[in-house]
Amino acid sequence: MVIILLGVVSVTALPKFFDMKSNARTASLKAVKGTMRTAVDFTYSKSAIKGNHNLTAGSDVYVEINGNPVSIKFGTPLANYDGDKGSWDDLIHLDYEVFSTKIVSGHFVVFLKGSAVPISLNDECIVLYKQANKIENPPKIKVNGC
Repeated sequence: MVIILLGVVSVTALPKFFDMKSNARTASLKAVKGTMRTAVDFTYSKSAIKGNHNLTAGSDVYVEINGNPVSIKFGTPLANYDGDKGSWDDLIHLDYEVFSTKIVSGHFVVFLKGSAVPISLNDECIVLYKQANKIENPPKIKVNGC
């Protein structure tokens, strides 16, 4: 009787333990999402103070964060900005032993190293940032779970 009971308990409990790895990976990505949200909010605050939060992207539409220029559109960071007007590295400091980044279909994407490199916005185990396309539409940050 005890052996049967232990068998039933192990059959129902083991799948939960196996799923913990994907839960932990998803939790890591949710932490990155929070960091990105904070960076976007901070960038918008700096843009509002500067008075360029209503402007679309252009060579002179940026704010400085930690001494680095950050290109913006409607007060929020561009999804694919890099080069002379900064990069996402100026906004969020990822552990590149754990995470990698890529631009996918014009969106900034963070994914876990060792995962498949994303080729679609529907891929699993990614955080994606979609920049604002209108002043009424704020940027979106989404986690696709693992």
